[in-house]
Amino acid sequence: LLPERLALMAGDRAVVAVRTTDVTGEPAGDLDLFYVIQVSEWKSVPGGGRVEGSSWQEITSEVERARLTTNGEGRGIISFTPGQGGVYSVEAWGRDVQGRRIASATELSVGDPDRWVSWPFFEHDRLTLVPDKTSYSPEETARVLVQSPYDRATGLVTVESSEVLSHQLVTLNCNSGLLEIPLSKEYAPNVYVSLILVPQDAGAGPYPGFKVGYAELKVPSTEHQLRIDLVPDQPSYRPGEMASFTIRTRDHLNHPVSAEVSLGVVDRAMASLGQGEGPDMINAFYGPRPLGVHCAQSLSVHAGRPRPADDYGGAGRAGEQEIPAAGSDLAYWNPAIVTDDRGIGRASFLVPTRPTTWRAYARGITEDYLVGAAEAEITVGQPLVLRASAPPFLYVGDSAFITALVHNTTDRSASVQVVPETSGGLSPPEGPQVMVVEAGERAAVEWYVRADKVGPATFAIMASVGDESGDLAQGAILVLPFGERVTAREAHVVEGQGIQTISVPEDAGSATLK
Repeated sequence: LLPERLALMAGDRAVVAVRTTDVTGEPAGDLDLFYVIQVSEWKSVPGGGRVEGSSWQEITSEVERARLTTNGEGRGIISFTPGQGGVYSVEAWGRDVQGRRIASATELSVGDPDRWVSWPFFEHDRLTLVPDKTSYSPEETARVLVQSPYDRATGLVTVESSEVLSHQLVTLNCNSGLLEIPLSKEYAPNVYVSLILVPQDAGAGPYPGFKVGYAELKVPSTEHQLRIDLVPDQPSYRPGEMASFTIRTRDHLNHPVSAEVSLGVVDRAMASLGQGEGPDMINAFYGPRPLGVHCAQSLSVHAGRPRPADDYGGAGRAGEQEIPAAGSDLAYWNPAIVTDDRGIGRASFLVPTRPTTWRAYARGITEDYLVGAAEAEITVGQPLVLRASAPPFLYVGDSAFITALVHNTTDRSASVQVVPETSGGLSPPEGPQVMVVEAGERAAVEWYVRADKVGPATFAIMASVGDESGDLAQGAILVLPFGERVTAREAHVVEGQGIQTISVPEDAGSATLK
């Protein structure tokens, strides 16, 4: 449920958009829903509170109950005209195509210039301000509803950020006034509206008092955004080839601008662990700002007390980022690629020999502090990818198969020659084998070998197409002696130099002397 406005006045038309989606976020249409609209007010109940013996109780009245069906795109509308002020709740529920219950709810604050609205007033001097939207565009006017405990009051309205940006005096002749705050692009990404309210009527109580309220107004802007296009010359490369990227930089109006761009190319496996990603550029430079205006009595804020430094940055201080060290996980790093007046730059580098997917990260900034980022991926692969498998060990006299799996990554069939070699205690395999592997397919081939001698043994398999280079797979097999392990112990005393003969059984596969 998405209200068009979160704050309005009695007599205005309230519109709530209905969206139904599946668990993946895709629209789920033609669903039957029920909804109910209720209004809440708060009444003082004697004997239940700490101040003057009273507390507050919520009184809820039903305004409307009906049924609606979303269209094929999962969209619908709930609209009504509130006849009085209060907090209106809209709740909708139904079942999806699998029969599971779905539900959602939202609230709207409605003021009334002609009657007293019973808002929930708590035992403090804070005032509730309700903006009519969650975010605004520059040059728009924000409407902020005041939930006041006073019939008539005078208020000081200020718009604040790192300093007071504007101020005005207002007079509220009801307890649910609506403030209008003109916005501008200088208010991006957010500002705070403050209201200090002083009562004018004698019914405010026997003691002088005031109420203070704050509300944040989010004003996102795209004027500081640098649009970066990061385009590789081709999506895939062979190991050792020269890869090139074209970098284009534009402002929010799509005009080319010159910018300084850093480019890092990281193994995607490491990037998925967060090794290649940096902070969000827009959020780091122009993220939400904390309120920098502090108001208090002079006794509680003393000039001699230490105060934290004002943070005019974004939503958090990430600190300086470490430059990744050169190695197998970093294919390329250039911290200063400058695009020309047409907003075009180039970067080239030799791709590593390891077949994998590489992710490129570009971060850019202009002289007038437009910032942006972009990502792209390239794949480094070989025409043939070879994988081999064999048992980790054998006993003397055992026989086994060494298996090779050949993957043809090209878009055409290939006649592949596979050549095996062995060393150590393994018998020589049969000669090379030739097989046809279709485009994008895999094929397996195997050789019979025998363990003849105790000790480490190795094998190597080479796959190639004609005179072109292919792929090599290697492995090791440990050949163990066949039979039962027997330990023979003898003790001797040797004075000076002497020769001692130790007999080893003739059928022993190997012997170790300690």
